[in-house]
Amino acid sequence: MTFAQLGRFGVVGAAATGLHFLAGGLLILGDTPPTLANMAAFCIAFGVSFLGHYFFSFAQNGAPMGRAAWRFCLTAGLGFGVNQGLLTALLAHGLAPIAALGLSTLLAAGVVFTASHVWAFKPHKPRRHRRAGMGVGDPNRAAVHLRNRPHQGKPKPVPRR
Repeated sequence: MTFAQLGRFGVVGAAATGLHFLAGGLLILGDTPPTLANMAAFCIAFGVSFLGHYFFSFAQNGAPMGRAAWRFCLTAGLGFGVNQGLLTALLAHGLAPIAALGLSTLLAAGVVFTASHVWAFKPHKPRRHRRAGMGVGDPNRAAVHLRNRPHQGKPKPVPRR
């Protein structure tokens, strides 16, 4: 990971976290229970987070979008679980709802960053086959297979011109 990538992740993460905190805070101020407000805010910020990380933070990794999407869903789900668990614990210990939301959201962002970098947006590396040049899509594979095959009966004579 480069400092530039870390900076890009920070920009996208700050935007998504800020949107999460803003939406959650407005919902809490509107008398929505904090854990429900957190869930709604997570859903609102999820799209910004995935698209920003896929097209900006980790664009150079070349991870296929489908694979990155389902992996990020799991990663974000883990982050949400951490966020919701911390929020519930902080509220149980008497922390003000807005402060608890801010702290739990920031701590969960660190979990999502780590999981995104290590797994969700991991660069795509094609599989390597045991023998170079003998991959499934290699056009020479069939020719080598036929060359190494024992002849059945007499070989046919090659016509001369």
